[in-house]
Amino acid sequence: MLTPQLRRVALAHQQGLSPDDICARLGITRHTLKSYRMELYARLDVRSSAELVQELRALADDVVFDLRRHLPVMNTPMSMASS
Repeated sequence: MLTPQLRRVALAHQQGLSPDDICARLGITRHTLKSYRMELYARLDVRSSAELVQELRALADDVVFDLRRHLPVMNTPMSMASS
């Protein structure tokens, strides 16, 4: 699971924002951004920026919304079995 700040960094990266834009929007330094990106790479088991974007797109495809509860739910066999 990603922290809220890591999710913000991931979303900004997926949207194609430059490192300077990400830093400005999130109010972080380039050094902090680099640390967050390395954490994302480790948690998502990717080795490049392109792999990160690909993995984020795959994760986004697995999320559906339960409109009865307005909560995002992972669209996986495990989550479907527990519903």
